[in-house]
Amino acid sequence: MTVQRQKGAPGAFRGFAELFGECLPHTEYTGIGSGYPSLSGAKLSVAGQDVSLRHNSLGLNRHTRALKLSYQDRSYTYTATGYAKPSQLVRDGVQITVGPGSTGSPRDRGVRTGYAVGTVDAVDLALALIFEVVDTSTLTLGGALVSAPFTLMRPHPRNGGYE
Repeated sequence: MTVQRQKGAPGAFRGFAELFGECLPHTEYTGIGSGYPSLSGAKLSVAGQDVSLRHNSLGLNRHTRALKLSYQDRSYTYTATGYAKPSQLVRDGVQITVGPGSTGSPRDRGVRTGYAVGTVDAVDLALALIFEVVDTSTLTLGGALVSAPFTLMRPHPRNGGYE
């Protein structure tokens, strides 16, 4: 499995992340941002099919700020709690938690660990893993507070504003 993340070209303000592997569906994510892909203006596809994304970056708690995903007949909720803390992808009967790995050695930097509960398939794993290389800070309390003034200046669901 390989997850690649690229910063957008200077002046392009669009980041890109891609996940592919022998047993995982090809997954692509793009989002507006000054570097790595963010939730603003996001587009996500799994195996060539679009995934619907929506979130409320002005939500007052983690659950109202959570990212809602729809893929085929499945509905997911993705929550992030903060920098260097685990994130969670949930759908009916499935829960995947991914967080920082060992922080002891510099060579382990960037290693992620996680666990899954329920009957998890390749699509579930692909969705959980792609968000590990996306800037999801607006789902956290601190990120929501920092981004709120900018969100209020562009209040449209298509570009990350309120719904």
